[in-house]
Amino acid sequence: MAKTLITCDCEGSQSIDSAALANTLGHAVAPPCSALCTRQIDRAAAALTAGDAIFCCTQESRVFTELAEELGVAPPPLLDLRDRAGWSDDPASKLPKMSALASEALLNAPLEKSLDVTSEGLCLILGTGEAAVQAAHQLKDHLAVTLLTDPSQPLPDTRAFDVIGGTLRKAKGALGHFEVTIDALRQVVPGGRGELTYTAPQDGAISHCDVILDMRGQQQPLFPAHEKREGYLRADPAHPPAVAAAVLAASHLVGTFEQPLYVRTEPLLCAHSRAGQTACTNCLDLCPTGAITPDGDHVSVDPMICAGCGACSAACPSGAISYDAPAVDFTMLRVQTLARAYLDAGGTAPRLLVHDDTHGAEMIRLSARHGRGLPADVIPMALPALAAFGHAEALAALAAGFAGVSLLLGPKSDRDAIETQIALARAIGGDARVQLIDTPDPDAMSDTLYDGTAPTPDGT
Repeated sequence: MAKTLITCDCEGSQSIDSAALANTLGHAVAPPCSALCTRQIDRAAAALTAGDAIFCCTQESRVFTELAEELGVAPPPLLDLRDRAGWSDDPASKLPKMSALASEALLNAPLEKSLDVTSEGLCLILGTGEAAVQAAHQLKDHLAVTLLTDPSQPLPDTRAFDVIGGTLRKAKGALGHFEVTIDALRQVVPGGRGELTYTAPQDGAISHCDVILDMRGQQQPLFPAHEKREGYLRADPAHPPAVAAAVLAASHLVGTFEQPLYVRTEPLLCAHSRAGQTACTNCLDLCPTGAITPDGDHVSVDPMICAGCGACSAACPSGAISYDAPAVDFTMLRVQTLARAYLDAGGTAPRLLVHDDTHGAEMIRLSARHGRGLPADVIPMALPALAAFGHAEALAALAAGFAGVSLLLGPKSDRDAIETQIALARAIGGDARVQLIDTPDPDAMSDTLYDGTAPTPDGT
């Protein structure tokens, strides 16, 4: 079905040739507004009522979503042409780049696969001292709270939440499905006069909870890559803002949530083991959360623990594990679409900038608003997990017509896995057209891209 792009030059701060863009896309492109989100909101309303419109503005997504709700229609798809293309100090034409970005937006993305995770609000707080007690008081009206504390410390004089003493031996699981093992478990004796007392200790007690709030201070986290473990929150009791943020986050972890199924496995293709002899361990060595474990001759992935970093997919030599959120073939289609649309619109030697959809997107936004923006020949492509873009994807981008590929590292990116894939792409391709950009400074990112000289597609 034909789509209509609703464009806006944002008070004249960018130039959009709607007629030329419509010609390259084969879809209708409305003449640019100047203030679609304010003075010309009536045009936005008309486009929403007509349907099949893509709004070329992501900054004011809240305004357009609220307008759609008022009109009783679905919120529009959004496309960022301003920060990624229009706002740039590069004097070259932005038409090829805008054509590429719009063509990508017109693709039909596959539906993401997920499973439902239910949290009934059973929260275990780990810690001693006043901060842990206060956190329990704050959460008791939202969650079913149990405080696990040091039995040598005075018991809180309250029955507003459960208190147990003991030592946590181990924990496993994720949001809605944690299992903890506690040694020297002591429960409160609720009767009697005077201070509350504990029962006799019991080792090896097993319990289940939905959420864990870890306030043990300097002790080791319970899980590897703990910041990626859904339902596990960690806060330094000596840092009140961190405690407040963790308490707020915990209070919202009740109900039914969608857990994306990040990877797809094909056990018959797995080269992990045969006849009891271990062979390939690439994914086991890379997985930061411990979601991948040996399972006979192949490996298995726990979808509740998998955080979707994508490193396993990029490193798997046999295709037994492939990224599925989105699927690898859709990522390849996006790459091919971007290159073809850019070249068909008259551009030459495009460069691909792959970034995550949080840190990387913000870097591009800040550079566009306050700095030089991106060069006209640099086409950004956002992915939920940067490590999912491996050597195969990089080489496919070069084969599709990109003169170079840059990966913008984020603070949560798995650097080691990404560097391995870049080295492999360079070794196979025989050149250095694949590079890593590692800086938290938007201006430095832009300078790196402007200073880079794009080679021709044949590598010269």
